[in-house]
Amino acid sequence: MTRTRQDLIVLAKSLSRALDCAIATSAQQWNSSRSSLFQHLPPEILAQCGRWLGFNDCLNASHVSRHFRAVMLAEPTLWASVRVTRAQSLPVGLEKVQALLARSGAAPLDVCFTRDCSRLEMQACWLHFHRLRSLELAQAIPSFALDRPMPMLETFHVSAATMNVRHAQIPASWAGDGTPRLRRMALPNFQLPNSNQPMHNVRHFSGSMAGDVDASRLFALFPRLRSLQLSNVTQGSRTPQGLAPESLREVSFVAGPTVLSDFSEHIEPYGSRLLQRLTLGETRDLAPILRIFTSPHNSTWQMVVCVASVQMFTSRSADERNCMYVVKLDRDSARFAWDSVSNADVTRLTHLDVSLSMLAPLLNAHFTMHHLHRLVIGMTDMSDIQVLQGRRPRLGHAAHLTAPLLRSVKVVAREWAYETDTMHWFETKLPPLLETYIEHEGVLEKLSYAGPVMQYRGRMESPNLDRLQSLRSLARELVINGVSISVNAADDDGSASTAVLAPLGL
Repeated sequence: MTRTRQDLIVLAKSLSRALDCAIATSAQQWNSSRSSLFQHLPPEILAQCGRWLGFNDCLNASHVSRHFRAVMLAEPTLWASVRVTRAQSLPVGLEKVQALLARSGAAPLDVCFTRDCSRLEMQACWLHFHRLRSLELAQAIPSFALDRPMPMLETFHVSAATMNVRHAQIPASWAGDGTPRLRRMALPNFQLPNSNQPMHNVRHFSGSMAGDVDASRLFALFPRLRSLQLSNVTQGSRTPQGLAPESLREVSFVAGPTVLSDFSEHIEPYGSRLLQRLTLGETRDLAPILRIFTSPHNSTWQMVVCVASVQMFTSRSADERNCMYVVKLDRDSARFAWDSVSNADVTRLTHLDVSLSMLAPLLNAHFTMHHLHRLVIGMTDMSDIQVLQGRRPRLGHAAHLTAPLLRSVKVVAREWAYETDTMHWFETKLPPLLETYIEHEGVLEKLSYAGPVMQYRGRMESPNLDRLQSLRSLARELVINGVSISVNAADDDGSASTAVLAPLGL
């Protein structure tokens, strides 16, 4: 009997299905007859191992065998992370979202879109918002799309790439008990909800002030905030006002990429209490930040002055936490940031670490630092090398620093500065600097140098006898009689050294 072409196709498909079934049955029987470790592992252990896998790996593991597939599909938490990337088209993304939502059962959900999510994808998630634990979006969406209670939500993040396109609105239904577990929010230019009910559990908030954002009520909305980060802050920005929460520990205000801001008004709420960390940048005026830092406490403190930043911090003690304020300065106007700083702002400063290029502005400001005990001069930036080569502004005739309690001076040079004889500056330029521009009472107890030592033809070597004799003479002439010199190589090849001049018999 002659078979038609269609009959042959049906027969071929039937044979193919029968062959596939026979192969699968044979493989299952073979696996069951072997003493495989995975056959004896409890399903709970396999499921726990699956939590270390990503989506694609879980998908591959579910096709290893029937046992693996049963274990993987029976554990909802393995499918509770929905991540849709730019590489996935809208149909593929929607299919992935629907499949994961179905497989995840009632487990808490983590949803992340690294591309714009479609209306259908968002609608697929709506019915599962009640078990949403984290939501990350690539673009701000209308608030009504999220305007529903989310009792399990802990993190809400909108990419900063959508800034100036649409304000990320915080839904009014989230206030009060709408999101009782919400801890962390990161938004571009945002809009606070028109609600008087606070969100008590929000601890971390970051956002952009671009696009006429009004954040004046932020402290009232988040009364237990621990950290606050705001970018694109200008002089006219409406930053949080009123009494700062007692729980607040860290604050960061950053100006726009081409804007230098005066942060005086923005940091007023923090003038009555000491924060654990305050970061500001970029600014021209350092005085307001110094006063905000020093006014809430009576402790001594330390300062590190670089070309484009200033760090102020208190020492850690048993009853007080360590506090650090970081101020980023504009490089072109950094030397003018000290013009409005007064002696009262630095009276309790005990340790000063200043780069060589910023030493002249400090000395030209005529400061009196009554408690300064240790001075470190750093050569760590190309601007410092320019000072060594005489290509930077020099000290004025009236420049001076009064530090009655100064006892230790140290010069530190980076390894890469070997092309410039930094130790020569230590030997020849530091003595007149200390004699002419730095006024102190009594004698210096320690004078030290740490960094590369140049020898003949620019090679780096350990200090030789001539250098040590020169340091000995320097110490005898400048400090006190009876000086011992110890030299310790920082590296085995002698590429760096530390020369310490210390008095005997004190």
